[in-house]
Amino acid sequence: MDGMKIFLAATAMTLAPAVAFADDDAGAPSAWSLDGYVGLVSDYRDRGLTLTDADPAIVGSIGLYHEGGMYFGASGGTIDDSAGGDARVNLFAGYSLDAGDYVYDFSLELDSIHGNGSRYFPKIGVSASRDF
Repeated sequence: MDGMKIFLAATAMTLAPAVAFADDDAGAPSAWSLDGYVGLVSDYRDRGLTLTDADPAIVGSIGLYHEGGMYFGASGGTIDDSAGGDARVNLFAGYSLDAGDYVYDFSLELDSIHGNGSRYFPKIGVSASRDF
């Protein structure tokens, strides 16, 4: 249950900046967009490996995106791993640059497992893709 509290706290921290932008110009379109989901899955998998031992899980994600390319958010879900983990939370932030036919993305992520102790896995990502 502590893992779910951490997931909800991370989600609330992600949403806090959205509240600040909510009432800037009520009639004008915002440069920010908010996207997210909550779901129930039959088996929560990451990179092909089950994190719930083939049991159902609650998963969710929320992200705040700026039309200039900046984004940040949180995703996670309930898990049941062999090391005693109860929740997985991934905090992310980055910048996506659309340069014609190419898109460059730079991101920072903090993947964490909470439950019987907490484990953190930071990640720096850089990618380039081409639109055909």
